[in-house]
Parts: sequence; structure tokens; C-alpha cells
Amino acid sequence: SKFATEPNHIDSIAFILDAVDASHHPKDLKAIYRDKFSEKKGSGKGVYSIKVNGNWRITFQIQDEGAEFLDYIDYHGKKIKAR
Repeated sequence: SKFATEPNHIDSIAFILDAVDASHHPKDLKAIYRDKFSEKKGSGKGVYSIKVNGNWRITFQIQDEGAEFLDYIDYHGKKIKAR
């Protein structure tokens, strides 16, 4: 199936995915993305997000074996599930 992606987000998404894939610990990403990086609270603890643009975020978890991408999501509506 095709995924609808905001065209102006593609370069940012590629950079973010490469950085997440290369990281071994959330603090590495916090150092790069600073205020664009966050961890969900409460029952979402362990799920991280990085702001792509506006309301759009990449959400993921970091496991021992690497990153697991969860979503490319607009926090105020649209949601595009990862495969």
C-alpha cells in the first residue's frame, strides 16, 4: 500500500530515521534534537518521539537490538502507521 507523506517532510524524516537507527541510547538523540525529542509519560513510558515539522512526529522505541519505529503521526489528527 502507499503511504501519504507530506512532501516537505521527506528529507527531515530520512535524517531522523538514520539518526534513530544509528543511536544506541535515547540520550544520544536528546543531544541532537534537544527540544524536538521527548519521551511519552505514564503508560507510554519508553516510547519516544522526534518532531518532524509542525504537529508531525516520528514515534519509536529503542530496544537492545535497535530501534522499532511505531508511527509517523500528526498529534492533532492524521496518523500514518508504520509497516
